[in-house]
Amino acid sequence: MNIVVPGFRAAGGSCGIKKSGKPDLALVVSDRPCVSAVVFTRNRVAAAPVVWGKANRNRGRLRGIVVNSGNANACTGAAGVAAVRKVSAAACAAVGVPEGTLLVGSTGVIGVPLPAGKIAAALPGIAARLSPKGIVAAGEAIRTTDAFSKRGVRRVRIGGRTVTIGGIAKGAGMIAPNMGTMLAYLFTDAAVAPADARRLFREAVDASFNRIVVDGDT
Repeated sequence: MNIVVPGFRAAGGSCGIKKSGKPDLALVVSDRPCVSAVVFTRNRVAAAPVVWGKANRNRGRLRGIVVNSGNANACTGAAGVAAVRKVSAAACAAVGVPEGTLLVGSTGVIGVPLPAGKIAAALPGIAARLSPKGIVAAGEAIRTTDAFSKRGVRRVRIGGRTVTIGGIAKGAGMIAPNMGTMLAYLFTDAAVAPADARRLFREAVDASFNRIVVDGDT
């Protein structure tokens, strides 16, 4: 399945976190600042990217995401938050957007320091491969224990205009409580007011992801 959302470019590749050499670093970037709506896990133990993301999500419009797999940067203390800042700065520099406008995500092994240096070194090469057709590659790069890549796209008519909604996700278990350790990202060229985007997104998440439990995993 090819996923192209007008106004977005993406790429995925390897930065060396996974010993297998499989893709473990994803970038998705919007061509211009866009309205964002964000929800986070309600797990009492929040990873460093969640802590940092909660503090930075209200800075204004975002330009995209940078996500690594293979290392969750969880239970890593102040050093973990410092690593998030380093990844954020490196990613924003690599794609030429203001610092703090890319949301950072991590998924994988818990309790191991994030090799932010490896990520920073790989980002220019990943950024050079950004393409409108790269969302599928980005989806592959955020997988951990998933048996297959999770992605989708829909085109609908709204107000006489065709809009596209595309998305990628990872998670095979531990989806509870309320997002647990899963990641999901949606991208659209629909014109939505910030307040409406946040309300609609929250309603959709509550009616879908927040109702899921896989084999009782939490």
